[in-house]
Amino acid sequence: MGLLVSVLAVSLLAVGIAGPALAADSSIECAAGSGGGPVYVTDSGLEVADNTTAADEAYPAFPNDETVALEDANVSFAAAGLAELRLEARSVGLTCVAGVNASANDVLIDPAEGPELTINGSLEALSFGPLDFESDDADLTYDANDSVTLTLGDTGLDEGETVDVESLDSDAVDAEVDAGSNGTLSVELPAGIHRLSLSTASSGGGLPGLPPPPPDDGEPAAFEYAEAAVEPTEIDVGEEITASTTVTNVGDETGSHVVKLLVDGDVVAEESVSLAGGSSETVTLTTVLDAAGTVAISLGDESAGSVTVTDEEPGSDDDSGSPDPGSDDAGSDAGTDDGEPTPDPESDGDEDSGTPWLLITFGLLALVTAGVGVAYSQGYLDPYLPG
Repeated sequence: MGLLVSVLAVSLLAVGIAGPALAADSSIECAAGSGGGPVYVTDSGLEVADNTTAADEAYPAFPNDETVALEDANVSFAAAGLAELRLEARSVGLTCVAGVNASANDVLIDPAEGPELTINGSLEALSFGPLDFESDDADLTYDANDSVTLTLGDTGLDEGETVDVESLDSDAVDAEVDAGSNGTLSVELPAGIHRLSLSTASSGGGLPGLPPPPPDDGEPAAFEYAEAAVEPTEIDVGEEITASTTVTNVGDETGSHVVKLLVDGDVVAEESVSLAGGSSETVTLTTVLDAAGTVAISLGDESAGSVTVTDEEPGSDDDSGSPDPGSDDAGSDAGTDDGEPTPDPESDGDEDSGTPWLLITFGLLALVTAGVGVAYSQGYLDPYLPG
């Protein structure tokens, strides 16, 4: 684990400094030195042998009781207690350490530029260069007799971002690690010699020739209706009805859906809803019915029942018994103030009507006859009578 973190830290440091990069097929041959450089020991018990320079009586900086700072190499090492390592090679594109003993106390490798690396365990050798999450090339190589834990900090990754850690030589290392707070990565690595590639899921990395794993998607959005209803169920023409239903997204993904109100199969209103997976919402739609009759109401494919529409047109017969002025029965139903019908003077039913037309006729004839007789007796008619 410590080896992986060291490689990542040095890699990121190299990215920020101009210079050659670590080759993809870099090995740990750089750690085969025999030593001979100065050894620096902190008060805490950390021993750092610097085999990259000739013996020198000059001591490096000791910022505190547990840190050795090699200013010319722009890197420091720290441990809270007994620990040791040898620095065998260092450059802009390569850091190589050997004989790392960090079993009792973790060893921190902190370059001046780039991430820091913490090793927990023992390593025979470790080499690392610039870290490239977008490439399938080797980011570090290590040799360990036992499992080791490497923790890499300040990687620039977002918290929760996933990194694939894979061996380019075997399937002994094949893991996914999620970045912690501040982009920290912690990986436990098995014993053996391994060249490791680190890549983010977004980069499409992985072993050469193998596609990235498919995303673990949930069920797509799907919608179901329940408790569809309409009210009122009896109205007059021109009145409004209200239909409602509960819509549920039975899928896992968020999706949108259009709820349609149908009258006898024709869409008369609609409303769009957006629901997260597993959530529900009650949708209400209204419409006005302008034709008499019984109609079927539904919301999508879900029946909400039926509605009976009654036609109340002005001028139609009602319970008052008033006749239509334009009807044929208007004259026959009309009558006197007491409700009796007015007889036709020329009809044959005059006698039944109670009017004394015969007496009036005889009275008039009698008056005419009497008048003629008086006129004759008085001589008024003599000029008109023959001699």
